[in-house]
Amino acid sequence: MKTLVLVFSFAGLPALHSQVAVFDASVFGQVIKDVQIATDQLQELQGLVERLGDPGDVQLQPAVALMRSLGRLGVGVGLDDLQEAASGTDAVLYHAHGLYMPVQKVITTADGTEFPRDLDVYRKFDAIPRARSAMEDVMADTAKRRQRIRDQMLVTTAQVQISDNFAEIAKLHAVLTAQGAELAAIDRERDAAIDRVLAQQIENSTDAAKQEVARREERMVDFQVATQKLAEFLTPDTTPVQIPDPNQPRL
Repeated sequence: MKTLVLVFSFAGLPALHSQVAVFDASVFGQVIKDVQIATDQLQELQGLVERLGDPGDVQLQPAVALMRSLGRLGVGVGLDDLQEAASGTDAVLYHAHGLYMPVQKVITTADGTEFPRDLDVYRKFDAIPRARSAMEDVMADTAKRRQRIRDQMLVTTAQVQISDNFAEIAKLHAVLTAQGAELAAIDRERDAAIDRVLAQQIENSTDAAKQEVARREERMVDFQVATQKLAEFLTPDTTPVQIPDPNQPRL
C-alpha cells in the first residue's frame, strides 16, 4: 500500500524534519472519483429538472384564447321566446322571398264585402320561419367560432411538437383536450338550433291533428243533435184526439 508523506523544513533547523501527516493515496483517489460521480449526477439532475420544467412558469397563448372562447355566449333563441314573439300578421304576410303566396288579412266575399281574419289563429305558422331564421343565425355564428377553435388546435398541436419540457407539454395536452370539448359544445349548439325548428314543426303538426279530432267530434255531435231533432219532427203524435160530444153541454 502506497502512502503519501508530507515533510516540512523549518528555517534555522536544517537538521530537523517533522512529519505532519500521512495519507492513503488510494482513499484520496476514491474520494476524487466519488466527487466526480456526484458532479455528473447533479448535472444530470439539473438537466432532468430543465426538461421537466416549472408548471408555474408556463404561460400558454392558446389557453388565453380558449378562455375567451369559453366566455362567449351563443346567439341561440329558446323555443318559448320564439313562440311568444310569433305574430299572426307576419304569418299571413310571409312569402319566403316570393316562394309562397301570402294570405290577405281580410276575407273578401264575391260581392266585395270584407271580413277581418282572426290573426291569432295563424301565429303558430309564424313560429316556424322564426325558428329557421334563428337557426341560420346560430349556424353563421358557430361557423366562425368553430374555425377559430380549429385554428387554435392547430397552433397547440404545433407547440406540442416543438416543446422541450414536460410541464409545457402537459399543459398543452390539457389545452388541446379543452379545445376539443369546446368544439363539441359548439356543434351541440348547432344541433339544438335544428332541434328547435323540428320541435316547432312537430308542435304544429300535433296541433293540426288535435284540431282535426276536435272538428270530427264537433261534426259527430252536430250530426247526433240534428238526427235527434229530425227524429222528433218525424215521429207521429200518438196522443188520442178528444172529440167533444155535441150532446154534452159546454162548460
